[in-house]
Amino acid sequence: MGKNISSGCGKDSKDLGTEEDFKEAIRAVHEKGGRVILYVEPLIIDTDSDIARAWDQGLGS
Repeated sequence: MGKNISSGCGKDSKDLGTEEDFKEAIRAVHEKGGRVILYVEPLIIDTDSDIARAWDQGLGS
C-alpha cells in the first residue's frame, strides 16, 4: 500500500488510511452519485512544502 495520509499535524496517521484507501473511498462516493469536495486552508501550508512549490514555484524560495 501507499504512504499514509497526513493527519494535518505534520505526522502520518494510520487510522486515516493510505492514499489508495482515500481514492477508493472517493470512488465509492462517486459510484453512489455523490461528490467529494476537498478544502486546503492556504494559511496553514508550509511555504517549503511540495504542495506550495507545485502551486507557485516562487513561493518556496
